[in-house]
Amino acid sequence: MAATILQKPDGLSLLGNLKTFIASSTSEVSFRLLKGTDVIVDEIYYPDADGNIEVDVKDVIKEYLDIKLPSSNIYLQSEGSARFVAYIDSQHAGVFTVVKGGVRKLSGTSEAFLKANWLTWQPQIKRVRWSSPEYLSYYCVSASVVKAKFYLVSGGSETVTLSALEADCLVSLNVAMSYLFGFSSHEKSELYGLVDIWVEDDSGVQLSYIQRYVYSPEQGDEHVYVCVNSLGGIDTFTFHGACTMAPEIEHQTAEASGHKIDITSSVERKWQQNTGFMTPQYTKWFFEFVSSGKQWAVIDGRTEDIVLDTSSLQLDDSENLLSCSFQFSLSEEGRLLNLSRVESSLPLIEIASPDGEIFFLAPRLVDYPDADLDDSILFLVQSPYSQSWSKTSLGSLRQWITGIFQDAPVRQQFLSRLIDDTARGNITFEQMIAVLGKACFKGGAEYGEFIESLYSGQGGRIDKDGNAEFQSVRVRGAFEALEYVVNRLSAIEGDQILTESDTIDQVDDLGDNCYGLHLRSKWDGYFTAQSQNNVLKGIINTLATGSGVYHTSWMRVNSVNRANNYVEVSLYPDEEVPGGKNYPPCEMMRFARWGNQTDTQRQSCIYLSSTEGRIVRLTGVTKPIIDTINYGAVFGTVPDFLKSMDLPIIEGQDYLYARGLIVQDIIRIDYKGRPVSEIVDRGQWDSASEYYSEALNPETGNYEISDVWYNGCKYRCMKTGTNTAPAWNNTDWAMVEGNPEFTVEFADTDYLFDPDRFNVTLSIIAKLYNQDVTSDILDSDVQWTRYSEDADGNERVASDQAWALKRADEGKSIDLTTDDCDFNGYIPKVLKFTATVTLRDGMGEAANTAAAVFQY
Repeated sequence: MAATILQKPDGLSLLGNLKTFIASSTSEVSFRLLKGTDVIVDEIYYPDADGNIEVDVKDVIKEYLDIKLPSSNIYLQSEGSARFVAYIDSQHAGVFTVVKGGVRKLSGTSEAFLKANWLTWQPQIKRVRWSSPEYLSYYCVSASVVKAKFYLVSGGSETVTLSALEADCLVSLNVAMSYLFGFSSHEKSELYGLVDIWVEDDSGVQLSYIQRYVYSPEQGDEHVYVCVNSLGGIDTFTFHGACTMAPEIEHQTAEASGHKIDITSSVERKWQQNTGFMTPQYTKWFFEFVSSGKQWAVIDGRTEDIVLDTSSLQLDDSENLLSCSFQFSLSEEGRLLNLSRVESSLPLIEIASPDGEIFFLAPRLVDYPDADLDDSILFLVQSPYSQSWSKTSLGSLRQWITGIFQDAPVRQQFLSRLIDDTARGNITFEQMIAVLGKACFKGGAEYGEFIESLYSGQGGRIDKDGNAEFQSVRVRGAFEALEYVVNRLSAIEGDQILTESDTIDQVDDLGDNCYGLHLRSKWDGYFTAQSQNNVLKGIINTLATGSGVYHTSWMRVNSVNRANNYVEVSLYPDEEVPGGKNYPPCEMMRFARWGNQTDTQRQSCIYLSSTEGRIVRLTGVTKPIIDTINYGAVFGTVPDFLKSMDLPIIEGQDYLYARGLIVQDIIRIDYKGRPVSEIVDRGQWDSASEYYSEALNPETGNYEISDVWYNGCKYRCMKTGTNTAPAWNNTDWAMVEGNPEFTVEFADTDYLFDPDRFNVTLSIIAKLYNQDVTSDILDSDVQWTRYSEDADGNERVASDQAWALKRADEGKSIDLTTDDCDFNGYIPKVLKFTATVTLRDGMGEAANTAAAVFQY
């Protein structure tokens, strides 16, 4: 029998408040816990006498969580939280995130606590020094923004953003006074010495409490310590008591040849720190330091890992103040020292010469020789927390900067030139890129503004499969290919008619506007395809040769001699041709069939016009001038007769005009390029059917908006894939047709009024869109009132109001008896009970109101 999971950790938990796994089973149970892909627990558990198994994973998870001292202003505590996956008997037992820390007797959820609190128990108003290290840690349940408010001496305030934080991460922020004041646009002298810091979401809603820091100048000898607190944050403590060194030194000697020698020396440097007097509240917080297990001391401006040895607490009864002493040593201890020395020149000193004149010892800084830079070069450095000086080398500085950069969150925002790295966004280089090694473009490469087309494309591209398209190529050596395909582009100028055509070699003037045309042979054995009664259109253009001849001739074929490639034609009168002027044929003129006066098979043609911007098929053409009925089909710009029909035509756009259209799929798109969906009536709603909202229906291949019928109303689908029933408060559907009225009535009100035994129950039934919505009505939204008149017909106002107050909280059902009638020795002339019902929307606002009346 498979185990039944009774309890498991919440999706987000503090380590100290992590729930155990509890399962019931009649046999042994396997338990596996994974961090990422690493299995950290894989054990078999046996049920107790009650058949239960409990697994506590706190101690295991604790080993995988750690808080580090921040090395940047916004430091991601990547080891401060982790996500785990659990399996019980191979069944998924949950995915949960654990944050280092915990709260004693936590009343709510860890998620709610983390969202509303900084990870510290320090005083909410804390006095700090200008340069002392201060940190605030926060776990971002959702994307958040850290805000800070400065207060102006002149009045008013300034609120700035310290940082934007991503969701699901633990971050430690530098909140030292010297760092925070750099965010203000005002000078320090213009600001009060206090800063408020809080966290809010993207919409400006405050999430955390406000932490206030107040500047306080140094007071004598102060000592600063830092520790990891019980919430997984970092706290800073400043103590005013004395700090003394109490080293423990032990020597062991041996005697050889009459001489004693020191064979071993053990030196353990220890410090004794007194906190000075603390308030009881400060003392409670101080226990975070002594119980931390991970502390640092700020010594000579450096943070040193320390280990506490002993602690003692003393109470001053007179002042109700507490003080504490603790002893600590450095975690990295030894007998080695690192003391600063001046390696080259000593400080300049004044020495009196024998003559009594003052002179300076050389050299000055300018007198020093230039150094060759290498890792051994030394620098003089100073911590902002100390007045003493130290030295460091160029090599140490380089290693430190490299380490900080590699571990810092900002590292994710830059690319390294030293190690392999990956850019997750687009990068634009304004100058050339030189690649000394092999360049690998796994997704392909584009050059210029690439547009894919063999005829109208531009730029170039090589895709991931090696297919290339570009303008031209030069090959200095061999060009090898399995297949060589040549695509030729044919271009036309002006207009081109797709029909029979010929060229005139010689013209005979036969009189009476008749002409004999000798036609050119296009190849050996060629004969003309012209036929009797063809309507011809001829064009001559010799402007390029300098003759200046350009005109159009309209003719009709009278006879054809195919053997001699000869036709006789008649010229159309001027009033029967386009433009009102006709010209006789001439040598070199090319003409084509436009139509035919009698043969219907020759009354159509297709012409392509680059000047008109369209492709046209003409039908039924019997004369030079065509009518609107001659346009069989048009693709491109529309003819003038279509523009005059007041159609919703957009100027400059292409259209298709034709008698009929036979297609399988029509996909319409709007001006934004999105498919235009068709509203489809799908009949009665069916929970097993698929419905669509401006989405592709794979069964029909069409983009669809589904309409359904439910309880006599038509609803339109607003969410693709929904399987919930339409309802007034279901946002997956919108009612588009039917009864929109909100109505209220009483159930079973057929009652014969008997004043001696009056007893009736009134229960409301509320309907919207023909659906019963009574369950959506709140009891507090049903108002009961009574209207009555005495035996003389006078309204009983006081009695009715008293009854309404008495029965105000009855809800959706009320029991009426003779006590509700106030007979007072007579039967009221009018007795009417009314229930006024309010239906509220999802925001709690009144959406509809209706009333039901019961009277006799």
